[in-house]
Amino acid sequence: MSRFAAVRRVLKGTGLLVSLAGLLLAGCSTLTNPLAPSDSAAPARTLRARTLSPAAFTPITINPARGKRPLPKPLVATQHITAATGGALDLSGAIPTGGSFAYSLSFPAGALSEDTDSSISVPDDNEAVVELLPHGVRFNAPVHFEVRVDVTANPNLEGIDQSTLDAYWYNNLMGLWVGQEAQVQREGSLITASVGLGHFSRYALGGDKNKKKSKGHK
Repeated sequence: MSRFAAVRRVLKGTGLLVSLAGLLLAGCSTLTNPLAPSDSAAPARTLRARTLSPAAFTPITINPARGKRPLPKPLVATQHITAATGGALDLSGAIPTGGSFAYSLSFPAGALSEDTDSSISVPDDNEAVVELLPHGVRFNAPVHFEVRVDVTANPNLEGIDQSTLDAYWYNNLMGLWVGQEAQVQREGSLITASVGLGHFSRYALGGDKNKKKSKGHK
């Protein structure tokens, strides 16, 4: 009998072999996903990060019947956020012809390096696109961003490949919209997306342009 076989036999006899195997398996599980949440609740949906060109990216239109109509002056909500304690900021509204939107930011204590006047700016209330200001501010910890849109007037998300639906930010240097792997839920006509952000920028809820051919096109 080889020395290894003898040692293995002794370990098996004492139950240590089984215990050692259990520890190794537990260790592999932890190393595979060391940041896994402790609760067992699965997220609604997680998407792979993707990038889209401006020509391909299509933000959600809340009410297609109203069309694209930038506001004469953007809707803006501003709040002075204290670095030491954090804070919250939100902006919401309704489209008179049907549909609504709501955007919110939640800053944990220490996320900002200094006290900052933070803003949510909506250039067109009929599109799910926002400017989070001031641009370029980076966070020390993720800032929770949530988008909620009621698409009663656009239940099929006209023009969007729904498999690519995500929160995106616009990368000026790359000239691309970058997916944020948001948690996206839909309950009836209400779509909610939430994600932890690392910086202020332009963000939108949307996806890749729907490439399906129209009925009359061969």
